[in-house]
Amino acid sequence: MSQLKEEELSQTTTELVTTELVTVNSIDSSISSLVDSEGKNSKNLSCLHCNCLLLRPNIGLYVKIEKELPSVMSRSEDTNQSELLSDFWLVSDMFQFENMAFSKNVKDVKYLACAECDIGPIGWHNLSDQKCYIANNRIKHN
Repeated sequence: MSQLKEEELSQTTTELVTTELVTVNSIDSSISSLVDSEGKNSKNLSCLHCNCLLLRPNIGLYVKIEKELPSVMSRSEDTNQSELLSDFWLVSDMFQFENMAFSKNVKDVKYLACAECDIGPIGWHNLSDQKCYIANNRIKHN
């Protein structure tokens, strides 16, 4: 394989994301009321904009990851801005969501959005390990 092809492949290979599993004792006080004794979401996760239910309690595992996501927007908007986030809910099976939309593939991920109002991205689906991550500050708990 040529040097150029190898470089192209290395640019499109799966991005490695370091996941820090957070023990319940080390969870920040601002999020402790949202996490149960196993580190999972203790409340429903819903869309900030339309209140649509996205994930039921005791499914998402709280994790600390640094990931840059595009700014939140509706389907009709277009922006190149992004935001570095670090608090996420890890969902190991994409079929556990209640109302989640998945984008087309963008390199090694699919972005997640509310299926009701199309506002997103609120997280991402990693195509290499099939796990989903929902940004804590892009959803609400009720």
